[in-house]
Amino acid sequence: MPTLLLISGVWVAEVSGKAVSISTPDRFLFSLTMWMSIAYLLLVGLIVVIQPFTVVSALDLMKTSHLFLGPFQGLVAGLMGAFFVSNK
Repeated sequence: MPTLLLISGVWVAEVSGKAVSISTPDRFLFSLTMWMSIAYLLLVGLIVVIQPFTVVSALDLMKTSHLFLGPFQGLVAGLMGAFFVSNK
């Protein structure tokens, strides 16, 4: 939800703030954001897939994975915010 709120907030601010203008976002920032998002989704999927092969319970694995998934999600959300407000 925080990422969706970030995207919708930037979109509303952009629409209500000025006249419509065509701009091209930074390709490097787009690529970085896309690959970091894919890496995050793969990491979340990996946590779910490896659970049956560990001796740790599912709940403990999710609690432990929260320690590194939270900051990773924050990084991806920050990159998305930077992407949505960047213009060339």
